[in-house]
Amino acid sequence: MPRLCLGIGASEEPGEAAVADELSEELDVATGWPATACGCEMSDWPPGPTLKGNLRLQAHSIVTGECIQIRRSNKNITDRLFGCHKPGHLPTPIHKKESAMSNRPANQAVLLDQGPLNGGSVSDTSSVNASTAKRSGAWFDRLAILLATWLVGGVYLDGWAHNHIARLETFFTPWHAVLYSGYASLALFLVITAVRNHQPGQPWRLTVPAGYGLSLTGAGIFAVAGVLDLTWHTLFGIERSIEALFSPTHLMLGLGAMLMVTGPLRAATFKTPRDVSRQWVAMAPAILSLTYLMAFLVFFTQYAHPIVKSLADLPHADDFTRGAGVADILIQSAILMGVALVAVKRWQLPFGTFAVLLGVTDGLAAVLAASSPVLSVVILGALTGLLVDLLNLGLRPRMKVPASLRVFAFAAPVATYTVYFAALASLNGVHWSLPIWTGSIVEAGVVGLLLSYVLISPLQEAASAKATTTA
Repeated sequence: MPRLCLGIGASEEPGEAAVADELSEELDVATGWPATACGCEMSDWPPGPTLKGNLRLQAHSIVTGECIQIRRSNKNITDRLFGCHKPGHLPTPIHKKESAMSNRPANQAVLLDQGPLNGGSVSDTSSVNASTAKRSGAWFDRLAILLATWLVGGVYLDGWAHNHIARLETFFTPWHAVLYSGYASLALFLVITAVRNHQPGQPWRLTVPAGYGLSLTGAGIFAVAGVLDLTWHTLFGIERSIEALFSPTHLMLGLGAMLMVTGPLRAATFKTPRDVSRQWVAMAPAILSLTYLMAFLVFFTQYAHPIVKSLADLPHADDFTRGAGVADILIQSAILMGVALVAVKRWQLPFGTFAVLLGVTDGLAAVLAASSPVLSVVILGALTGLLVDLLNLGLRPRMKVPASLRVFAFAAPVATYTVYFAALASLNGVHWSLPIWTGSIVEAGVVGLLLSYVLISPLQEAASAKATTTA
């Protein structure tokens, strides 16, 4: 796997080192390659305009020897791709005029994983130009997330029906009508966009804004799964209770729907800087998209959710039941931190992000429960999320400071389930012994901590520390 090495350019403006760290994280996200900051010399690179406040960095693929020189201004990245840098020779730039770069439309995304850096031709820019997709506009993201809300609402309404109505004997129900109309509206929105933007010879995946290509694919998966689901119900009848969560056609529907509703989240990775802590309005579609991703994961694991079915307040429970209750907490901790760490790896999130995330997903879980005060659960979830927001604000977890990320990954589920047990104790009482319920809280934190090692391995952490020391 290539490794990106970033070096600060000729100018020495205050704060360049911090910007270099931030940019290395953005390159890591955009290319999927590990990036570390280092003190690379820029003297061997061709001279270029360096305006006050601009930062020129180099990214070097150690494996392939291919290079990019990057100028960063006002947190917008423009790239100039170079051919292979042979020892003793200057890199040969691709013939791309500076004026053409400066006049590039503002809504055109920069895909750093295209062109020479990822195997493209160094003598032809057509692969670079053909591989770029326009960025989505604010209203496109807002309309997409509005239609995604319709779809998610239909999924949970259908889930409520399966959980609360004793006999469902037909595919054609009001709940399915809401679900499939929500799908149809979002799919139609994506298809119309693709058809309007398509040009001869252009790949269809580039006819929708950057980040929405997989949403279009998800719409296709959902359509095929819908036909198969109708056939399945005709042949085998309607599933009961948690059977519906394991039906192959329902799992296929879930995959398609998740790809569809996460378009705004992927789109935000193409057009937002790392620090979006003061950009609530701009990030709202992405935050809701992240919330809906977690909502789908909660939906398909509702049989192992301590809000949908609480086991800690059951009197005279045997060891198997208590063990199942602890397993539920660990599963949901993994889901929560898996989603949360994906977001904090990419962004410094606005305060209130986790209040929305937990308020909405806990409330939706309560809808699926046999009997649960939905509004109270929403409020409690939002308050729990605010605690996680405070942790995020105080620790500022990020890839370049692995310790902060690991502390956050441990502390967030600990805070979440401390509040859960406190609320349960005030309502129904906790019938687990002290070692079990306190230990389950600690184990929830350990799950989050282990996931942080998936995000940043010890080798990556050591390499980052070494590069920081060298710089």
